[in-house]
Amino acid sequence: PVDDALERGVPFLLEIDIAGVRQVRESLPEAQFVFLAPPSWEVLVSRLVNRGTEDASEQERRLQTAREELASEGEFDVTIINDDLDVAVAELAHIMGLE
Repeated sequence: PVDDALERGVPFLLEIDIAGVRQVRESLPEAQFVFLAPPSWEVLVSRLVNRGTEDASEQERRLQTAREELASEGEFDVTIINDDLDVAVAELAHIMGLE
């Protein structure tokens, strides 16, 4: 599907972790990488805890992963702060040339 979209010149989105970003950057250096960031660490923790879908150990594992991912923000071309979903979606659509 990625090769097909590239051949047709159709914008597409991959939701990948930092390892995936590094891998894609090697094979597609012209790709644009967007980091979706929480408004703050406190908001991220609150969202995770208030969701109530993970136990404490899973929450801690996810927060550790989030710490590592936040530390890699500089490897991305653009950062979108996910404070307001509609605004974040509009920003992403603009970056992708879909508006």
